[in-house]
Amino acid sequence: MSSVHLRDRRQLTLPSDVVAAAGLQTDDALEVSYVNGVIQLVPLKSRQRRADMSRFVGAALNCYGGDTDSMNRYLRDQRDAW
Repeated sequence: MSSVHLRDRRQLTLPSDVVAAAGLQTDDALEVSYVNGVIQLVPLKSRQRRADMSRFVGAALNCYGGDTDSMNRYLRDQRDAW
């Protein structure tokens, strides 16, 4: 685990291994929050990536049946076929 020091004017330098692992680049924006004693930095592009996936919600609706019983029946039939 890496550590950082708060410098003058409340500045931090993030360790290079953390920056690389997060895929951060110069001028990337981070959302900062403090909850229950934990400071959390979340890349805003990460949040946008998650939001982009929302367009797929419901894409497979009714692919395996219109209700829970028909979906379970379909899955059971598939398992039995193995």
